[in-house]
Amino acid sequence: MDNTTAIIINFLREPYLYECLRSLKEKYPDIQVLVGENGEYTKEKKKKIEAFKNVKYIEVEYDAGVCKARNLLVSLVKTKYILVGDDDFKYYEKSEIDKMEDFLDEHKEFDLIGGRIVEGGAIKNYQGFIHQYDDHFKYEALDLKERTFNKCNKTGLLYKQCDLTFNFFIARTEAVKDTLWEEKIKVAYEHSTFFIDFVRKGHKVAFTPDILVIHKPILEEKIKDIGNYLNYRCRKSDKKTFFKRFNISSVIDMDGRRDFYDETEMGDITFCITMFERWEKLEILLFSIAKYYPTAKILIADQSKKFIAKKYKELYEKLYEKGLKNKPTAYNMPYDCGLSVCRNKLVGLARTDYVLILEEDFVLTEKTKVKKMLKILENNQEYIGVGGQVYENENKLNFSFFYKKSNFGKTIKMIQNTGDYNEEGFRETEGILNFCLFRRNIFKTIAWDNDIKVSGEHTDFLLKLKREGMAIVETDQSRVDHNKTKETREYKNMRLRDEFLKIMFNKNNFNKLIYQSGYTIMLKNGIIKKGRGI
Repeated sequence: MDNTTAIIINFLREPYLYECLRSLKEKYPDIQVLVGENGEYTKEKKKKIEAFKNVKYIEVEYDAGVCKARNLLVSLVKTKYILVGDDDFKYYEKSEIDKMEDFLDEHKEFDLIGGRIVEGGAIKNYQGFIHQYDDHFKYEALDLKERTFNKCNKTGLLYKQCDLTFNFFIARTEAVKDTLWEEKIKVAYEHSTFFIDFVRKGHKVAFTPDILVIHKPILEEKIKDIGNYLNYRCRKSDKKTFFKRFNISSVIDMDGRRDFYDETEMGDITFCITMFERWEKLEILLFSIAKYYPTAKILIADQSKKFIAKKYKELYEKLYEKGLKNKPTAYNMPYDCGLSVCRNKLVGLARTDYVLILEEDFVLTEKTKVKKMLKILENNQEYIGVGGQVYENENKLNFSFFYKKSNFGKTIKMIQNTGDYNEEGFRETEGILNFCLFRRNIFKTIAWDNDIKVSGEHTDFLLKLKREGMAIVETDQSRVDHNKTKETREYKNMRLRDEFLKIMFNKNNFNKLIYQSGYTIMLKNGIIKKGRGI
């Protein structure tokens, strides 16, 4: 591997970096490696990193971005080839990058060859073509049928031409220096931008299914402050740069999902709605979204007894007539699977930077200012979510509080939040209602408890945020109305089930919850009691 230099950018994930270097050097001890520090550069880290043979640790401006950092490292490369890989890769027996180098020696017509990643034991694919139309890009997955591949005589690798692969590739250094990365982009969309530019420059890309690297290996040492890393990971400014740079309004990914660039700033948010046996209320909510946020991306998890696709189709047509530009997607969930299962499903399916949590009995109005909620999170990276206010018959539902433990931790009391809203219109809190905007990436490390279907799922989730040190805020700048109309007896019976409160109490090791109003729920001798003063 004398002809190849590996470049790796590190940012707030040292345990991954050390595992990456260890595994790479174990397989290729003599390969030259340049590590660009995009986070905090220290002498201690320099000493630890440069203890690996032929590894140089280079300081980059803090949060300069992966593109600027890579370009700096590329300028220092003197070998014929460059290996590009992320700091959370682990090299193993199937990471035969020497064969990738040999492939480029054999095939002068190609300037880059990429492989695949293994994540959670499963092989992931992200190789294919990018087609540009008048106002959008459409990504097309590569046909993986073996008969469609060529075979390299020298290495035995299967291969075929494409437009892009993963960020795991070897390329000719002169071709990379001819292209480089877009430095206005820090991380999101840097990958697509590079490959689009690379191909437009006339360079050819090859993909091989035979070479793999492990993504996000299991570590003995945890990543510190993963929430802070995730806050930096996805930024609206990167998306804006990408869409404007190529003068497009949308992108259709390999799964057929369309992502919009929206000047109203709603392209970064997915509206996530849980639905259970309240069709009329769902209709009212969707028409209110069509009125105030016509470009919203909407996902619905419907756990009703009957999922009637025809009704959804008819509703979508009516919504389109009212100006809703994106067709909502409704998922037929198992009957009574629970709010937690539904919410976890929705945030897992969302592909935007943010998710807006809604229930089907909310109604958006002219006072629903989702963009103001978004602005709070964009300007304050230390917070992972912001809750709005919910009004019922013009009365505000008071649910902003701090938790206080007493009675040896067996009682939790919600202490009313009396703090002032700051000049940006928010205040710190530990309690918010189910009208809230979250950074989507936090759900890689936290979730609602699927065992708590309802009646306790929200308290359990808020307590989990508190334990994990994930700070939230509440704003008075955005509100929804609660559509409180008469419910059926069947719905009420399904909504109020004490068995899930028992799970919540036992799981969190307390037995009494006192609301700001004094209303109390208590678990005593295996029985749930409710009321005041108990």
